[in-house]
Amino acid sequence: MAAELARVVVSLVVVLALAVVLLRFVLPRATALGGTRKTSRIQVLETRALDRHHRLAVVEVDGERMLVGYGPGGIHRLQGLTREPEPTAPARRVPLPRDLSRPEDAVH
Repeated sequence: MAAELARVVVSLVVVLALAVVLLRFVLPRATALGGTRKTSRIQVLETRALDRHHRLAVVEVDGERMLVGYGPGGIHRLQGLTREPEPTAPARRVPLPRDLSRPEDAVH
C-alpha cells in the first residue's frame, strides 16, 4: 500500500512539473502576440501610455508605419509615418548668471 501511494505521489509530481514547464515556457512562445515572428505582417514597434485608459503605438503593417491611438473608444489611425525619426541634438547648456539681482549679470 505504501509503495503504491509513493508511486502515485511521484507520478503526480512529474505531471505537475511537466505542466509548469509547458505553461511557463512552451505556450507563451507558441502563442506570442504583437508580431514577434519574423514572418508576421503586423508589428508593434513602440507603445506609450497617455493615461490609464489610452495609449499610442507605432505600428508597421506590410512595411508601412503608422501612429495609432487606442482606448475604450476603439482604435484610430492618427498619422502615417514615412521614415525613421531623425535623432535630436542634445540640448545646449547655457550658463546662468551668478546673481540675477545685478543688471550687468542679466541675460540679454
